[in-house]
Amino acid sequence: MHNGELPLTLISASDSDQPYCWQLYQMAMKQHIESLWGWNYDWQRSNFVQQWKDTDCYLIFLNGQPCGYLQYSLIGYKLYVWMLILEENYRSQGIGAKVINRLPKNKSATHIQLRVFKSNQQAKKFYLEQQFIEIGQEKDFYLLERTL
Repeated sequence: MHNGELPLTLISASDSDQPYCWQLYQMAMKQHIESLWGWNYDWQRSNFVQQWKDTDCYLIFLNGQPCGYLQYSLIGYKLYVWMLILEENYRSQGIGAKVINRLPKNKSATHIQLRVFKSNQQAKKFYLEQQFIEIGQEKDFYLLERTL
């Protein structure tokens, strides 16, 4: 590592990267979804594919190795982060914070917004540490936001 900087790159994902991201999605989200609504594989897969088409998707690389993915879209004045998922062995190393701080600066976007499952206190803690604030709650989610 050079000067404490992580050798991190974000590369636009292609359709051939979808299986890797789908695997990470299931690993990270299934327990939360299953406990709330049950896991309907066909619906989840269809929804994942549709979201893949509708969002900007990036693979996250550390030292040239894929370690996660990011999905976001521009909605009005905000960059809405749909997914930021890291492989388990890459968590708690500062990678997620670097990814959040590398979200593209868009002239019309002033905020980053996302939802976190109420059952995922580890993710909520992470985002609060990244200067997100809780701006609302839904039945199963916290709504968090941060100024860009």
